[in-house]
Amino acid sequence: MWIICGCNITNETTDKKTIFRLNIFSGVSTLDPAFSKDQSSIWLTHQIFNGLVKLDQNLLPIPDIANQWEISDSGKTYTFHLKKGIFFHQHPIWNHGNRFVTASDFVYSFQRIINPKIASSGAWIFNDRVDSIQPFSAPNDSTFIIHLKSPFAPFLGLLTMPYASVVPMELAENPNFGNNPIGTGPFQVFAYGPGEALILHKNPRYFEFDSVGNALPYLDAVKVTFIPDRSSEFISFLAGDLDFINGIDASYKDKLLDKYGNLQPHLTASINYLKSPYLNTEYLGLYLDSGQNRAYLNPRVRQAMACGFDRVAMLKYLRNNVGIPGTSGIIPPGLSGFDSTTFNFHSFNPNKAKKLLLEAGYPQGKGLPKLKLLTNNTYLDLCLFAQDAWKKLGIPIEVESMPPSQLRKAIKSGQANFFRASWIADYPDAENYLGLFCTSNFAPQGPNYTHFNNQKFDELFQIIGKESNINDRITAIKSMNKIIMDQSPIIVLYYDQAVRFVHNNWIGLEPNAINQLELTRVHQRIDP
Repeated sequence: MWIICGCNITNETTDKKTIFRLNIFSGVSTLDPAFSKDQSSIWLTHQIFNGLVKLDQNLLPIPDIANQWEISDSGKTYTFHLKKGIFFHQHPIWNHGNRFVTASDFVYSFQRIINPKIASSGAWIFNDRVDSIQPFSAPNDSTFIIHLKSPFAPFLGLLTMPYASVVPMELAENPNFGNNPIGTGPFQVFAYGPGEALILHKNPRYFEFDSVGNALPYLDAVKVTFIPDRSSEFISFLAGDLDFINGIDASYKDKLLDKYGNLQPHLTASINYLKSPYLNTEYLGLYLDSGQNRAYLNPRVRQAMACGFDRVAMLKYLRNNVGIPGTSGIIPPGLSGFDSTTFNFHSFNPNKAKKLLLEAGYPQGKGLPKLKLLTNNTYLDLCLFAQDAWKKLGIPIEVESMPPSQLRKAIKSGQANFFRASWIADYPDAENYLGLFCTSNFAPQGPNYTHFNNQKFDELFQIIGKESNINDRITAIKSMNKIIMDQSPIIVLYYDQAVRFVHNNWIGLEPNAINQLELTRVHQRIDP
């Protein structure tokens, strides 16, 4: 069933309109930002909604609906001053279709996130952080205040997530809001056929302009399809029915890239290959609370495994050089605390691995029991690559593939002694990665799937949450990363990269470290 948005938009011919076409193969379950927990929903809600702040290309918070803000000396009170004259998308429910955004709308939107009846997947960004009596207040229409229980240095980063978008109370209460959303963003929903297609039209009253005063966005419309098969998506892209594709899939990676990661020569005249660091760390984790395979609880054995396979060759032959070898800890490039010079001691070094095994009491792997590594089919080739290298060192690893849902359940419940996993940043701060190893985050309640337990690490974790001095905070973050490298509860495979393939008649779709889809400045190339 197609849903036609209630916005007052004329159904003009698209003959002279600039339309950008993309596909989201994973589909989307809702367009309500309160439930934007995966990339597909984040991409789409980002086009429709705005929050107080957003991220620039350097992952720093900058104004969005908030024009400026102050943080109290205690670090517990955030006062935002809103831009004036910002409208929600037009809708017949309002007189003449007009409705200004006020600070009270943010009070409602944030209270909605933490309302147990809503069951928002984003409630965690406020729960246990905001004051339990008066978390949010609006002394006037243009001033919005957030009251925290205690200082939290990365808090502004949390507010850049789609969860913290402003929504209108009059419409968000409607059970159908997720299919017929109304926000303030650069695009508004014109028509939506769930599972079929989504058509977005330019918001004529969007509040942003480019550096020379031109109204944003440049595009007139965006058409989103939901073709579920990556091979079919790729064929549509080559045929010119899609303007870009995101990421690289095994079914077509060799058709686009050579083994060195360069665009195939015959495509360079028609396609642009865009690549940037991506805050996604792919790793192998060892469950440290297991009574089985106790030999692998020895840090030297885990360190031997970490430097016992060649990540450079793995990326070259299995991923066409998409990715950065994971030799520098859990924190990926692009975040404060990443330091390839200081922590690059998990590089491929078979002699070091043999020495570590000898020191651990397992010369040439003798006496090590077999350990099962659980993965899914997407990463099976990477795990088999590491298995082969470890076999040469005498480390007996068995690889087993299972469905992703079954694997996630095994990891969370502690039934996976050795597993493949990844962590994509919820917000751009190293604290989000280091939380994977905090004792208070033990799975299944939290994301510490390895059950790593280190008192010094926990103490430093408390410090980085409250420390406002940037240099002191980075020092603590690097110390924590070194603890993880020394103890090796995980073995990092690689740091991912955001890759996009775009027909070269389009400009302005540069990727970024959170792989956000930013369409406000996308436009067609004008050749002389």
